[in-house]
Amino acid sequence: MPLVAKILPTECMDHELEMWKKLCALAGICVPGLFGAYSLEGQNGCEPTGALVQQYAGKTLSSFDTLDDQQRLELYRTVTRIHEAHVEHGDLSPRNVALDNGRVMVLDFSHSSHHECEGEANCAELRLLRRGLKLSV
Repeated sequence: MPLVAKILPTECMDHELEMWKKLCALAGICVPGLFGAYSLEGQNGCEPTGALVQQYAGKTLSSFDTLDDQQRLELYRTVTRIHEAHVEHGDLSPRNVALDNGRVMVLDFSHSSHHECEGEANCAELRLLRRGLKLSV
């Protein structure tokens, strides 16, 4: 299984790890699997650095327009499942969505936050995503 390492400041890694804990039931299904988190102490005046080792989720999108109708619906359902895990992504753009063998995965939870979703009628992220994906109501 191909892996990728996301290098980031330790404080940012700690935030993402909190979100990954909420998303662990979706790992490998809607979000990449997380295989490890490593922290390196800063040296010579450098900030402490972290690394998240994750499952390779595929090529990121250049535009939502590259998705077919089924994949658009799958992405919307994926984000709904992420919300059901009490996480709002916070940066749903094509660069944070990957496609591998037709499967859609949502990436990068650095802008995410705890979320008590009350459904699309009361959720700006879901409404904006539906509009961005050009899905009918």
